[in-house]
Amino acid sequence: MPYKIVSSHGDEEHFRSLTREYSQGGVAYEVGKPTHPLPNCGPLAAFKTLEDVKNFKLAHGWPGSPVFRCKVKKEERESKLFAPHKRREDGVEHFIGTLPVGTILCKKITLIERIS
Repeated sequence: MPYKIVSSHGDEEHFRSLTREYSQGGVAYEVGKPTHPLPNCGPLAAFKTLEDVKNFKLAHGWPGSPVFRCKVKKEERESKLFAPHKRREDGVEHFIGTLPVGTILCKKITLIERIS
């Protein structure tokens, strides 16, 4: 089962995206309810294994962030949001970044059970 790292949002049922503010495409999560990307924003992200979660949290300094088991609907198309390179209008490639190991791009994520 996939896993999602989130940021606390004041209670045990409501959470938010870990790395993005709402103004940048971040979303709110409610336990047991499906969450979709905002309009005109790229897919959501989860991790395949707990080892992937552990490595991400250690590498990025978020050791206390909540982790949930989740259900996901995978994104089937290639995402431009997370593409390693994107050509600007002048033809020059612009590096955006790469996905962490074990990332699953998702159309929908439902938080099921908090495990840490």
